[in-house]
Formats: sequence, structure tokens, C-alpha cells
Amino acid sequence: MSLAGVDIRAALSFSLESRDKDYSSEMEGEPEPQRRGPEAGGELSPEDAKLWALARRLFEPERMYTSEEVLAINQAGTGVDLERALRGFSKLGQAGALIPAYGDRYFRGDSSPF
Repeated sequence: MSLAGVDIRAALSFSLESRDKDYSSEMEGEPEPQRRGPEAGGELSPEDAKLWALARRLFEPERMYTSEEVLAINQAGTGVDLERALRGFSKLGQAGALIPAYGDRYFRGDSSPF
């Protein structure tokens, strides 16, 4: 699978909002990214609940993934093509089930990036 020439962030089309900040140089004292989903205490829509269940099934906690890894895991775990994997990646981000960390790294929304 090659993503050469694909703008991943544009293809995913979910807003990184304030989480787009690179915390790598000033990690100490910075607040954790805002959590969404079951751990935030809110009710999930049926679609978001399915996305969270998928994220828990496919992605390990306390581990970061590049966008290529997320797409490959999504394709292998669900048997979809690259275009559908991109749409799924976007939906996982919108639901908060995958959270962008820094650069091209993502982690499960109910976990931490390390």
C-alpha cells in the first residue's frame, strides 16, 4: 500500500482543533488532550459506540500509530479497500476513538500516547 502523494489530513477531514499543537518540546505541565467518548462520561450515539468498539478491537492502548499503520490495520481488520479505510479513519477521528498526537501519530481515544 502506498500513500505517496496523498494528503492524509485533508483526506481524513476531521478538525484537529487545539490538539494540533506539537507538545514534544514542552510536554511537562501541558494539559492532556480533551477526551471524548465513554471515559468523558457522555452518552455515545449508536454509530459512535460502534466506532469505539472497532477502535478497541483493532488498536492497542498506550501505543501510537502512523496514518499508514492506522489505514493498514483498518484494512486488514475490516477487509475494506483503501478509500473505505480512509473514510473509517475519518469517522474514528470525529468520534474521538482515535486522537492525533503530534506529527503523523495517532492513539486510541481511551488511552495515552505512550
